[in-house]
Amino acid sequence: MQGPAAVRFTLRQRLILGMLCQGESPKDIAAKLEISVNTAHTHVRNLASKAGVVGDRQLILYSMQQPQAMRPGRFCRPGLHAPLPECTCPYCLAMLVAA
Repeated sequence: MQGPAAVRFTLRQRLILGMLCQGESPKDIAAKLEISVNTAHTHVRNLASKAGVVGDRQLILYSMQQPQAMRPGRFCRPGLHAPLPECTCPYCLAMLVAA
């Protein structure tokens, strides 16, 4: 999996990727973010393209192998993902949307 080394995702992209990493489908993401399913699929395709991978699974693997691309928030404690409003890691963001 050869993606660009210095990829940085936007806050919205990290949110969507975090939801994807938690097992949400594009249809689920669309419902929670109140966007169309087509828009959710487009976000996922754009994320994969930006990461230099193909497909959801490779994108999830990329996010695990390239943690610097995710730029976790300064308040995040890996493994202790209580949804903190001030945290920008994809897992906290996704949990806040789900709540």
